[in-house]
Amino acid sequence: MRLDGIENMSSAKLEAHLVAGGRIVVFEYCISLVVVMLRRRSVAYLLRPGKKGLLQGLPYTMFSLLLGWWGVPWGLIYTPLVRWLRGHAGSAECGALSNPRSTVLGKDTAMRTQFVAAIVLGTSLLTMSSLRAGLYNTAEPMEGPVVAESGTKALGFSQFEDNLSTLIGIGVEQPLGSKQSDSPKRKHYLARRDELLELARTGRITVQERVNLSAYLIRLRQYEAAVQVLQPVAAQERQNFMLFANLATAHQLLGGLERAVAYLQQVKDLWPKAWPGLTKEQLDWLRTAEKYHLELVKLRYREAAPAGRASVREKLDDLFREKGSVRFVAESGRYEAGKLAAAERAKLPADALAVVQQLVLWLPDDTRLYWLLGELYNANGDIEASAKIFDDCIGNVRRFSASDLRAHRLVVQEAKPGNPLLDVASAPAENAPTPGLLPSWLPDSGQLVAVGGIAAVIIVLLGYFQIREMRRRRKDDKMTGRRGDGMMG
Repeated sequence: MRLDGIENMSSAKLEAHLVAGGRIVVFEYCISLVVVMLRRRSVAYLLRPGKKGLLQGLPYTMFSLLLGWWGVPWGLIYTPLVRWLRGHAGSAECGALSNPRSTVLGKDTAMRTQFVAAIVLGTSLLTMSSLRAGLYNTAEPMEGPVVAESGTKALGFSQFEDNLSTLIGIGVEQPLGSKQSDSPKRKHYLARRDELLELARTGRITVQERVNLSAYLIRLRQYEAAVQVLQPVAAQERQNFMLFANLATAHQLLGGLERAVAYLQQVKDLWPKAWPGLTKEQLDWLRTAEKYHLELVKLRYREAAPAGRASVREKLDDLFREKGSVRFVAESGRYEAGKLAAAERAKLPADALAVVQQLVLWLPDDTRLYWLLGELYNANGDIEASAKIFDDCIGNVRRFSASDLRAHRLVVQEAKPGNPLLDVASAPAENAPTPGLLPSWLPDSGQLVAVGGIAAVIIVLLGYFQIREMRRRRKDDKMTGRRGDGMMG
């Protein structure tokens, strides 16, 4: 059976539409040939969440009204029947296969429903790859900038750094035999995870507890388990933005960027006007953060595409581009410590620092995002915070070594208050060549290879002729010795 409305749609997007309230529908119509009555069904259509299918069903309604009445006696029975089926089950024009009340077709409907499920499951398996969204847990304190009626204020760098270190430590499992024990926060998360898993096993877990359990699992880096906790209730909780945000996070960390984009788009489309336990200001702030996170995942998804360039993955994310791409340069046009050109600053939203803080706390292992935060601190004149972040990005744990990051780190290290000397590990020796550049008097690598190859050939030939000459002389010596013996005899 053909399915209309899914052209160029991936399985992840199709599944997300169905889970969020989309429907796959068919329309019945009938044709009367006086003594013969034909009752037929249309192709299946995908209706997006909130759509009623009026336009898709209108041609079949008109067709039945014009050609359905003339059969005796079934035309007078089937024409109003198919019209009733289209008006049944909460839709003015169509009956949805996802709702068993929408049709009275028995086994045929079950077969159609199974067929749709097979489409979703089969294509999902075909496109699944081995490759984060907001992370919500109502049982733990809200992680992120300070939200108040007057606006959202970024955390002080010291407090932000402590929070980030704590979140990273939750996901670090100490190896067997290690003298170090798990962090107190990790022990707390493990205990809460076990409590909620027990509730899930006994069937006494609520939807909100499932959401919280998924957040504990994600922080503990158990992403597959988080998906398994949320997926069974996703179809019944279509308005729960926290559930879909956590589900998107888990899929992204599993490498499913396409699914993460689809679920985050659902979060955006279904964003509530009010939510229990959240003030209007908090809800507005989270919506802003989710907006930029969706943009971030879209950028990463395009990079991961086959046509994406690997070099782009060592550049800053172009996250704030509503007014054009931001270049972190001073009025001079060059990168400078603690400065940003006025034209570039005008492209940044007023809450840019708070937005990236929020995203980093949701994705504490994302080094490129952390680098962007360092650039924002430098643009705001906080050279010490910027230098600390750049050091962390290049250090032994993250080991991110983009050329722009290394260059910017040297600039802020030189200007860092109280530390005029460069880091020994990164400072070039006096009169040393720039990394990656050879002195002009040295040949380039191509010339070295060519000259080396020619030299090798010459050495082999000289060796061959030398051995040949030695063998000839030895042979001549033997001949001379034999002649001398003959003369003596």
